[in-house]
Amino acid sequence: MQKSIALRQKLRTSRHLAVVLDFIGVEILPRNYIEKALSTIGAFVAILAVYLISSKFMEPDAAVLIVASMGATAMLLFSLPHAAVSQPWPVLAGHIVSALIGVFVGRHIADPMLAAPLAVALCTFVMFLGRCVHPPGAATALSAVFAADGIRELGYSFALAPVALNAIVLLVIALLFNAPFNWRRYPSGWHMRPQQQTEQERTKHAISHADFVEAVKGLDTFIDVSEDDLLKLHNLITKSEASRRH
Repeated sequence: MQKSIALRQKLRTSRHLAVVLDFIGVEILPRNYIEKALSTIGAFVAILAVYLISSKFMEPDAAVLIVASMGATAMLLFSLPHAAVSQPWPVLAGHIVSALIGVFVGRHIADPMLAAPLAVALCTFVMFLGRCVHPPGAATALSAVFAADGIRELGYSFALAPVALNAIVLLVIALLFNAPFNWRRYPSGWHMRPQQQTEQERTKHAISHADFVEAVKGLDTFIDVSEDDLLKLHNLITKSEASRRH
């Protein structure tokens, strides 16, 4: 009897803990040590390259500011290489647009209390319009708003060198570094399409591009998952369901 009560209490506690962890956003799907090691090494190599490049164009104090935003990009490229915000267009366009906005706002608004939030707000709006949402871009804009002398001297060319140059270097390193690992290939469009299903399976479980677009519209929010990954998950779930039935 006591064991039964203890078991029920344990189950109740575990359910409560699961609710709390889900609420605060703790990741429930752990990654293996190989994934963790690859992400760590890739980020180290990428940021070392970015710092060396940035230091060629500006003083060390100014280089640190731009490396900070690129550090966030490196985290995405090597930890979440298949995320929508990690793909080449968001990375490159997001940083360039943000750099231009940051320089513009920094030149025309002297009060940093107004300039900083305005720059981030404009970056958010323009990135959504350009379908290039990349959160680290906001840090790039702020580095221009709170510009050190080295960044002020560069003016709008800051968006090309070092910002665009650094973004391109990160993309090339991500492509080369992830290429040997089939499950990490970057960009996500390089992935092989999910294996062909039988005609019956396609008819019963098919998700078309139009279905995907309509479903995302129905959620009416930004979804950080690629269409290919969604299809792959759908196929795996379908196979798992079929195996349980048989």
